[in-house]
Amino acid sequence: MATVVGGNASALPGQAEPEPVVSVVIPTLDRCRSLVETIESVRAQDIEQPIEIVVIDNCSTDDTEAVLTGPGYGDIRYIRHAERIGRVANFNFAYRSARGQMVSILYDDEIMLQGNLRAKAEILLDNPDVIAVCSSVTPRDPVTRELRPGVAVRPTVTIEDRPTYLRRVFDFTTGGLPPLMVRRSVFDTLSLDERDDPLDDNAFTLNVSRLGRMASLPPGYISDTAEVGEAVGNGILEALTSRAEPDRLVHLPGVWLYWCQYRLRIDHLLRSDDLSRRDRRVLTAKARRSLRVGIWKAVYFRLVACQRPVPLVASILFRAAALSPRLLVPPVWSFVRWRTGESEAPIPPYAHTPARAESGAAAH
Repeated sequence: MATVVGGNASALPGQAEPEPVVSVVIPTLDRCRSLVETIESVRAQDIEQPIEIVVIDNCSTDDTEAVLTGPGYGDIRYIRHAERIGRVANFNFAYRSARGQMVSILYDDEIMLQGNLRAKAEILLDNPDVIAVCSSVTPRDPVTRELRPGVAVRPTVTIEDRPTYLRRVFDFTTGGLPPLMVRRSVFDTLSLDERDDPLDDNAFTLNVSRLGRMASLPPGYISDTAEVGEAVGNGILEALTSRAEPDRLVHLPGVWLYWCQYRLRIDHLLRSDDLSRRDRRVLTAKARRSLRVGIWKAVYFRLVACQRPVPLVASILFRAAALSPRLLVPPVWSFVRWRTGESEAPIPPYAHTPARAESGAAAH
């Protein structure tokens, strides 16, 4: 069990507590039941250094305040806003509320798997030039709460300079904020930017790489719960009629998401005066290649999973051609690698999900 310090009622009278080495900040909004599980997953971490757990309540209307100010939570720093603020502003507030040398954010419906804090803190303590550590994620069913095997972002532990890190990270999304542990000094110069919404977390991670080397770990130390209703609402997923079961919906990645990722990467490169001309050229080509693969994944998903896919596919390809005719060339090699077992199948685990009337707290 971790030693949790700095809570609202954790210090004994006349006794000084040690300063936290690691801070875990949890923005929350109306998710009291899952928040309790999230907190317990942090308390159970096997880290030797003292940690603090900070919960930032964005004016929840459920039992969150009553629970966290009641018995059993005196080791938690609980901060409640006087009035609700935006999601990005709340995340920035949460990060800057941390007092530890190293900071991790955790969503209020996720869990931290064993070894997460210890593994990441060890890398940062042993490597002063590393500014942040990112891990893979472990998918979690939003209904059954069961964990599923994830996909490692790296086959081995890597510590990379910025150009090398960007060349690899352009092949996939960074996984959001929870897999990331950063040095607190990052927030002296950086914050999340609302203009990057809904990929503000990806933009933040790219900007962190300006400040030092980036480490990546293969294990999925953080659960990743796909809230279908939220993902459809913000355009990450599209709800379409199933080909196999017409009375059900399939939820497939929206083409808009791939386009947003492409624009984010190109905009980042245009602002990156620290990269050589060759690095920018190589990374621009990689961003375009990732967009092309994403577009043809979207085409493939709709051909195999949707009713009446021809109009859907035609719309995707028409918009792709308007951007660049080169995007109409299928990435044959990517699909050959998938068929031969050299890469993951292009169908995501949430592709054949029944329609649900779920509501999540979209703004933590």
